[in-house]
Amino acid sequence: MTETTAASPTLEERYLGCLIGSALGDALGRLTEHIDYDTILYQFGPNGIKEPPVNGLYTDDTQLAMATARALVEAGGDTFARLMDAITREYVKWYHLQNSPMNRRAPTVTVIDALARVARGGHYGVAGDGSANESIVATRAVPIALRFHGEVQRIIETASEVSRMTHGHPAAVTSGAASALFVEYALSGLEPKEWLTRYVADLRRWCPDAAHDTIEAVRTTERTLTWAPEDAMERQFRSRPGHGGGWSGEEAVSLGLWCFMHTPRDYVATVRLGANAFGESDTDGIAAVAAAL
Repeated sequence: MTETTAASPTLEERYLGCLIGSALGDALGRLTEHIDYDTILYQFGPNGIKEPPVNGLYTDDTQLAMATARALVEAGGDTFARLMDAITREYVKWYHLQNSPMNRRAPTVTVIDALARVARGGHYGVAGDGSANESIVATRAVPIALRFHGEVQRIIETASEVSRMTHGHPAAVTSGAASALFVEYALSGLEPKEWLTRYVADLRRWCPDAAHDTIEAVRTTERTLTWAPEDAMERQFRSRPGHGGGWSGEEAVSLGLWCFMHTPRDYVATVRLGANAFGESDTDGIAAVAAAL
């Protein structure tokens, strides 16, 4: 009997896996968001949450990632300005859907306020909150890596600008770029052990004003890779008092990256790690980033 080897997935299949996988991670993590770890174990059993419900819903993280993807397809090979116009239109369409309870999936006030200013005629470049930093910048940037695969500079510049539309804190701007960069590394076949060094080099080359917080968060991932999940995730809380849990852009990237790098060949295990993150965490954002990778 001749052994058969499964064919390697096509690039299109990998793109679909990235987008659908991220949405599934988001839907699973949504059920444990804001719940501390002990309560997760109490509600879902000793291994935490393992499966989404049949009618599981994804959140605003996936909604805005889809809006980003639609805009990238619509813009095609147009100029950067036309690309940003397309993204702005898609985000404003999403904003207008938020009047419907079915479409409103717990978006933050920061995002709603920024897009409200754009919907009233303001330019996207001055609509964002200059001090805001939230995980949504990391999750909605994923499609940018798929559209500009192989173009690191363009990925960083586009993801940074898309983040800045609503969140102007330097760490938020850099985190959108970081999330897209790690997806690019996965697509390029770069070994995960090489990602962290490459990330720092690319960020410093193409984003010289990159926030220190973003680089340090990823270095925390590197330092804790051999730790038990609960210890590694707790370190995110203890490293900066009052922070942690994946609520900011750099934390969502670093925790999602940790979950992936802990089980890089096991999608299910990776997503479950994100959805069962220690503490009262932004589990949907963490699981969405991890699942995309």
